[in-house]
Amino acid sequence: MITIKRKHNRARKDEILLDTRWGNGSEISRRDFLKRAAIAASFVITVSLVGVPAACAPKTATLPGQGANEVWISGGKIYPEKLTAAIGTTVTWINKDNKAHTVTSDATIFEGSLPPGGSFSYTFTEHKNYGYRCATHPRMKGVIFVEPDIRTNCDDCHA
Repeated sequence: MITIKRKHNRARKDEILLDTRWGNGSEISRRDFLKRAAIAASFVITVSLVGVPAACAPKTATLPGQGANEVWISGGKIYPEKLTAAIGTTVTWINKDNKAHTVTSDATIFEGSLPPGGSFSYTFTEHKNYGYRCATHPRMKGVIFVEPDIRTNCDDCHA
């Protein structure tokens, strides 16, 4: 609860004080209250701008020369780890690493072996999220978000 009361002050003839009645119950000046409110508002605005819009393709880490519907394995990592594609899109995984890897869906819908320099492709026909991993290196994980209609100009849709 915030109550506003006026207090006569010799330096300022009529200073408005706010009695917060929470925390330590101390009074603060209107100027301090507005400063704190501005800081809180800027924080809320910043957080809301970082929010997650629905049904859009996230901008994720890719490598130079990588195609729009390609997932590369390089240096023991998956690029990008998150990819959004429309229904009917064929995604191709390419092993740019010097070790063999696999592409194994969490729901065992697809599985492919990737020797060094090898590739595997799968066409996604249903609107859902497809988690996958490398069976030989379980820490290597990714997800394909399949959407019925996607936009490509927004950031980090699927956090």
